[in-house]
Amino acid sequence: MTDSTTLELTRLIDAPIARVWDAWVDPVKFAQWWVPHPWSAEILQHDVWAGGGFSMQMISPDGQKLAAPGCFLLVEEQARIVFTSTMSEGFQPVESSFPMTAQILMRADGDQTHYTARVLHPTEAGRKQHEEMGFEGGWGAALSQLEQLLRS
Repeated sequence: MTDSTTLELTRLIDAPIARVWDAWVDPVKFAQWWVPHPWSAEILQHDVWAGGGFSMQMISPDGQKLAAPGCFLLVEEQARIVFTSTMSEGFQPVESSFPMTAQILMRADGDQTHYTARVLHPTEAGRKQHEEMGFEGGWGAALSQLEQLLRS
């Protein structure tokens, strides 16, 4: 954690940055790893460019669906993706029951990738809520699934 409103997870992924990037921008691949099992994801929109929208349904094992919409704020190929839950496509502000902005940072190191997920919350209470919901376990499990996908 870098401050009272930020959560952070860092990992060295044993795959070249081009493959990590592809797993982020290809919606079929993204759906395979982003949501921790036994949950699954249905990707409805995945426009990975600044102002592009994203929308998915996270589906629980019993079939409950949770909507996860947002907007990509900044995309730097094979380096950084920044997205938020407080806007939709075209930077349109939206109400969000869980306001946050995430920064995904990637840096090549030979055939490996330094990967950092940094999630910023508007308040310390929001950060604490996300932490209590299982940020480290959930986002960590998703990263493990990404690594597994990249090994296949």
